[in-house]
Amino acid sequence: MKGEEPYPTAENEMWRIVRNPFPSKNEDNKSFEILRGQLEIPDDVYVISQNRYDGMTHPQKERIKTLYKDDDFIKNHNPYIRAIVRRTRDFLKNTINSDTGEPYIRKIPAILRVERDEEALELKGYMSQAVYKRYTVYSDKFPTFWKTCG
Repeated sequence: MKGEEPYPTAENEMWRIVRNPFPSKNEDNKSFEILRGQLEIPDDVYVISQNRYDGMTHPQKERIKTLYKDDDFIKNHNPYIRAIVRRTRDFLKNTINSDTGEPYIRKIPAILRVERDEEALELKGYMSQAVYKRYTVYSDKFPTFWKTCG
């Protein structure tokens, strides 16, 4: 996908690339909104069956081909980037990888220690609220963290 090899030109290969993940209706190109509406695909559905292409009308298939070729789909709507971005931190922490039997990323609690109170960073506003909320959830693991905070 770096542009070193020619992009696939067979219809089934074009569809394979466009359909997973299928762009939302809010993309720059209005064709995604039109196709989602015509095919009755909710905006929270990102993967469309490979077989769905066979049931499309000729104009719908032509719209897919135009998106792929004329809109330079791979460059403008990179499927690999879109697939990676879709994975949220929550997904990566809480979904078990079938290959390893463990989450994609491990939860690693951060323990920050300073020798003296003067060395600590003062958090204000939203940062203070966020840290307070985070550590009150784990107060049993960090019993001395909030001894002077609050």
